[in-house]
Amino acid sequence: MKKFLVKSSLEIPSNVLLTIRNKIIQVKGIKGKITKKFKFSNITIKKRLNNPRQIEISCFYTKKKEAALVRTIASNIYNMIIGVSRGFVYKLRLVYAHFPININYHHDKQLLEIRNYYGEKRLISFYISRRLQIILSESQDKEISLYSKDIETLFIKTMESIQLLKKQTNVRA
Repeated sequence: MKKFLVKSSLEIPSNVLLTIRNKIIQVKGIKGKITKKFKFSNITIKKRLNNPRQIEISCFYTKKKEAALVRTIASNIYNMIIGVSRGFVYKLRLVYAHFPININYHHDKQLLEIRNYYGEKRLISFYISRRLQIILSESQDKEISLYSKDIETLFIKTMESIQLLKKQTNVRA
């Protein structure tokens, strides 16, 4: 069954600048800027005339999948707004039972080094993407915090880094 009108609206905070041009959305804030293209559908994205601090995402005479796409685009734009104003954090903890693990991070090379993994003498090192900002926590022992303004970049690059870490730390007999 087709719906006549499906729409969703978002409030833009005062510390964020959002521009819409041909379904290309650019969001600027304290943490930087993010640009995304939403040209794949017949959905209209525009600022409201009576309130320029609100945007409206709508679709006319639509099917169920296109109606779901309206809310998905609204969520993506909301995540862009959160990303440029606050940013996103993913925290990893290194846990050990007997052999204390030592970690070092070289900011200039984006290189993370792990020493004394299972008492091994070899050095495990791998590069982290430049799109992620990494901070080793001093308050929590052996905690790595990954920061990014884009949630999709944070998720994809973090999963790539975790897969690489898992591959590097396989115990060899």
